[in-house]
Amino acid sequence: MCPRVVQQDLAQGLLLIEDFGDCCCWVSLTRHNTDKLLRARHWPELLRIQQLPNNPDDPLAPYSNDLLE
Repeated sequence: MCPRVVQQDLAQGLLLIEDFGDCCCWVSLTRHNTDKLLRARHWPELLRIQQLPNNPDDPLAPYSNDLLE
C-alpha cells in the first residue's frame, strides 16, 4: 500500500505524505533477523520502485546524483 498524499505543491516540488503506518520495521530488527527481513520485505520493494518508468509529463525532476549535488 502506498502512502497517501496529504497536500501537494507541484510548482515548488513539494509533497506532504503520510507515513507508512504503525508498523516500524526497526523495532522488529535484531542481529539475528535483519538480513532475512531486509531481503524478504524491503529490498524487493525498493527494486520495484527503482524499476518504475519515468513519466515525461512529471513536473518534478528525476531523483539522481546530479539532483543531490
